[in-house]
Amino acid sequence: MSTSTRSRNHQTVDPFTRLAIDVDDAAGSLGAELLRLAASELEQGHVREAEAYLEQALAQHPDDHRCQAFLAVCEATRRPGSGAAERVAREIHERHPRDPVACFAFGQVLLQAGRRRDAFRLMARARQLSGGERQLRQQITRAEPRREPVFSALSRNHPLNVLAGRLRARFSRR
Repeated sequence: MSTSTRSRNHQTVDPFTRLAIDVDDAAGSLGAELLRLAASELEQGHVREAEAYLEQALAQHPDDHRCQAFLAVCEATRRPGSGAAERVAREIHERHPRDPVACFAFGQVLLQAGRRRDAFRLMARARQLSGGERQLRQQITRAEPRREPVFSALSRNHPLNVLAGRLRARFSRR
């Protein structure tokens, strides 16, 4: 095959290859958009709507661990302390330890189960891993139920901050 024929064949195949890549990118961005919509619905407390978006995304990408992680959060929200949701979230987090969404979702599941210390540790890790993902970082910050320390010059775990935080929580409930 001559060089000019090979070049011509490559040029005719190249648009199809580019089209396939564009379709994959569009499907990926649609999945990411569905995940973002699901996270937004979940943040507002609309669990059923979030599950519908996640199921649409999983229909397109059945192996998407981020959608599976958020489905575990939905399950934990509907049934706090659900062992199944915790198992799924833990498994996803173990398979993808550097993924901020997996870390955040596992933290949310643990928070629903009442394991606050572990949940806060995972949410802090998720915030750290989120790096340049601005939307994810904002969502993690909004979802964390802890308030700022009373004495910002001291660490969060300093005894004065712990005591003052408990007093603030007790008196702000009334």
